[in-house]
Amino acid sequence: MSDAMDTRFMDGHGPSYSVTALSKKGEKYWEYAYRQLQSHVTQYREELEQLAKADAATREKMVTGAQPGDALLDPLRLVRGKSYVRSAVTADVFDGITDAPVAVASGSGMEDGSLAGISIDLGGPWHFYHRFWKAHSVAELGGIDLHEVGPLGGGATVRVLIVVINRESTPKQVTITTRLPAGWRELERPATVTVPARGELQLMSRLVGPASASGGTVDAVYEAAGATPVTVRLVMQPGSNPLPQD
Repeated sequence: MSDAMDTRFMDGHGPSYSVTALSKKGEKYWEYAYRQLQSHVTQYREELEQLAKADAATREKMVTGAQPGDALLDPLRLVRGKSYVRSAVTADVFDGITDAPVAVASGSGMEDGSLAGISIDLGGPWHFYHRFWKAHSVAELGGIDLHEVGPLGGGATVRVLIVVINRESTPKQVTITTRLPAGWRELERPATVTVPARGELQLMSRLVGPASASGGTVDAVYEAAGATPVTVRLVMQPGSNPLPQD
């Protein structure tokens, strides 16, 4: 599952389920989620008090139709990251399960020995998990583009981690340049780095957006000589409230 406020990027990578569908007990699935939330002691108190006062139809609308981040997203989407059971990617999670033994294959390792030269990409957890998924043959997750950051309000400060990878047998001095959308500034980032032989180096780029935002998306592009550029998509939220993001 994902805790993203917009899960449409998961479409086609796994099954999805309507939270307004009826269970075998005749209750809608969002009702189970609502009862589970009532167990919280320190969270959602104000929202739960409002829900308790509402009739069933209004409560359903409040639970499934609130602002992104405060609602139970409908449909609930899953990613079938890895499966040893023969089944279509978007089929039900129990599809194809039988009493027969399942053959398990080993992973492919963390590194691809066929790659060479210098490359640049998002660092931090983005870089680690893409390597991790590949090592453990979690192919479906590795195919999803996870280069979006946001939503961001006007005047937001964004810290973007970049990793430069050197697959050569000698250290390499690498110059990094940035192409930013109109109104954006870069406050912090080393211009040139020395990447050790067969190693990698992570650095931070700190960006500041314009004072107001009109919504939509804009792209920040990081480049290194001889490497494919990496594009970070900044998702803008209309308004002028700064929403710092990592």
